[in-house]
Amino acid sequence: KSGIVVTGSTKIDVISHKFRKAADELGLRQFTFHNLRDTYASWMVQSGVNLKIIQELLGHESIQTTLIYAHLAPDSRFIAAQVIDQQLENVSTNIRDHQIAEPALRLYRIDTSA
Repeated sequence: KSGIVVTGSTKIDVISHKFRKAADELGLRQFTFHNLRDTYASWMVQSGVNLKIIQELLGHESIQTTLIYAHLAPDSRFIAAQVIDQQLENVSTNIRDHQIAEPALRLYRIDTSA
């Protein structure tokens, strides 16, 4: 392990060269430094990170470049449906709790007036 940490203004070609050398030594001839960047972007999109934020992190001048990864984003319609389902479940629970509590309160009132 080299313990290399990339900081400051290290040129990308130097990093790429070192990566290529390490990948070759490991027999990963098809794996490129750019694959790491693609993986980073893909994981962020799949995790639901806002595309504008990803654009900034990757340094894309145009959002169009970042949109290449958009097909990996979780389906917003599915997420919206899950949110509504959760809200409906909360409402249902509140109604059920209220329906159980209300008769108990009426019984309590009857018992205390006797």
